[in-house]
Amino acid sequence: MSLLGSCNCESIQVSVAATDFPASSVLCHCTNCRKAGGSTYSTNLVVPTAKIRVEKGSLKQTKTKGDSGAWALRNFCGDCGSPVYTIIEGKEDTAYLKGAIWTRKIPPPFAEIYTKNKEGWEPELQGVAMVESQ
Repeated sequence: MSLLGSCNCESIQVSVAATDFPASSVLCHCTNCRKAGGSTYSTNLVVPTAKIRVEKGSLKQTKTKGDSGAWALRNFCGDCGSPVYTIIEGKEDTAYLKGAIWTRKIPPPFAEIYTKNKEGWEPELQGVAMVESQ
């Protein structure tokens, strides 16, 4: 069985086998995730890149320099602009699927990264690892 996610306008649909869907997520506060997602962090599901299938549409890509200094290849819908997943240069086997593309419940976070960018008013999550930078 596969799980299906989509962008806001549903022009892009991606799937991941249920057995490959992670049991936890990562909250990223890096500058690029904040800008791409329009929020103070993005919720990411870490999945092997080879396990993602684009079922509908054609993703657009942009390459941005991340807070770590590595290039981030951002895959998004060219129609509505919704971010779909990111791949980091040098770690191409791993994709960071955006949590918002799924209509199912998103698994809870096990870590927050780039917390140096976290807003002072954001609450601390109990039992979640805090990583200042990558």
